[in-house]
Amino acid sequence: MNSPTDSLFLCDSPGNYSCLKVDLIFTRDRAFYFTTVFIPGIILVTSSFINFWLEWNAVPARVMIGVSTYSGGAW
Repeated sequence: MNSPTDSLFLCDSPGNYSCLKVDLIFTRDRAFYFTTVFIPGIILVTSSFINFWLEWNAVPARVMIGVSTYSGGAW
């Protein structure tokens, strides 16, 4: 919000009055989104695809990876 029209002016009455000027500047921390959204999502998808690389008869390993994937995505 860098343009002058983005400011809030409360000085519309004629005469000598106090004015209120407010400039709002919003910023976004990208590291927060990477650490809370993107990186856990990538880990969740990657760990769920490990099941496809296991042998078809390795049932305990498949169950363990599936349970840890879904429980890790719940937090």
